[in-house]
Amino acid sequence: MNVVQVYGGPVFATLGGHEYLVRRLSEELSKLDLNIKVLCPGFGISVVCHESKLVKYIEIPSYDLTPRIRFPKLSFLRFIIQHLRTADVVHAHCPDNPFVFFLTLISRLLNKPLIVTVLAYADDFKHHDKIKRISGLFTAAEQTIAIWISDKLHVESLYDANKLLMYKNKLVMIPPGVEDHILTSKSSIEVQRLLESKIRQKKGEKIILYLGRIHKAKGLNHAVTAVAFLKKAQHKVKLVVAGRGNSFLKEIERSIVDLGLSNEFIYLGKVTDEEKIALLDLANVVVVPSLSDVVEAYSIVASEAWARKKLVVAYAVGALKYRVKNGENGFLAKARHPKELANAMTLALSRSMNCETPSDVWSWNEAVNEFKQAYEDIVKLRLQ
Repeated sequence: MNVVQVYGGPVFATLGGHEYLVRRLSEELSKLDLNIKVLCPGFGISVVCHESKLVKYIEIPSYDLTPRIRFPKLSFLRFIIQHLRTADVVHAHCPDNPFVFFLTLISRLLNKPLIVTVLAYADDFKHHDKIKRISGLFTAAEQTIAIWISDKLHVESLYDANKLLMYKNKLVMIPPGVEDHILTSKSSIEVQRLLESKIRQKKGEKIILYLGRIHKAKGLNHAVTAVAFLKKAQHKVKLVVAGRGNSFLKEIERSIVDLGLSNEFIYLGKVTDEEKIALLDLANVVVVPSLSDVVEAYSIVASEAWARKKLVVAYAVGALKYRVKNGENGFLAKARHPKELANAMTLALSRSMNCETPSDVWSWNEAVNEFKQAYEDIVKLRLQ
């Protein structure tokens, strides 16, 4: 079976957010003897092709207005059509990006079996950034049209499934996979000791772990403020941050100084897979303080925390409203309220329990087999 994956970001070069999921899904599908191509935007003057782990990545020259507003150059329309014609199934990820939406429309005009992945349906209307709310009508229209013309609709969690029940006859819910090493590997003692030397945990001090991209939408500044509340209440805690930094990190570092948290904060930068496992095992609590629904259509970080039996403290946004069960696998706080986030941290830190892994934490093997079945179902439906 020839499957063409379509995504609105440069999947081959970037491994963050949904780009990572599209790449990993493609790699795992290729192991099942499916021929996988990924069509995505590129920013040169000619088509760029990469091949890795039996997956072909084809970057099509595109206009790049913002990370969410990209559109292929029409001089490459014939090239796009040629590649879509080869597909037995087209899987379009996040059609609220114009690049993906345009290729979704072409796929339907070519009468190709089509599955669309929709995340955070119509949530731009509630975006924490007021400017981005303006685009809400446009992105919701793209998502809705893509759903209408699709053969199958894929969502990652109950958060979107419940909003899209009107399409239940073609809806399939498949969570992203969690890497096997996160699910099963033991921490390296050597790596654990190295991290302990960097973190310099004091006696009685508990570790709150923030894992992932440092971006304003991810709410790290709120976690910092919450830790300041905990320090004021005489709690011994340390906020450990691991992930790629950007200009927002400087703002965080200024807040650390202003709030007097130099001894309660450590930034480790991007970490290896082995370091991630060791950090999750060292942590008392994992915090996911994302600011709005659109940011957390699922939350891989939460899944990774639960895979290592850790409680998750999060703002009640997006899929986390459904996935975090108060007192069972974590605690929720009212979105964008650091004081309530601090209270939720206190509750989590007072528990010595290890939580059970929720049923929606899947391995990649489980996820990819469900996707393959969905593709086969679409093809069979068309043959009837």
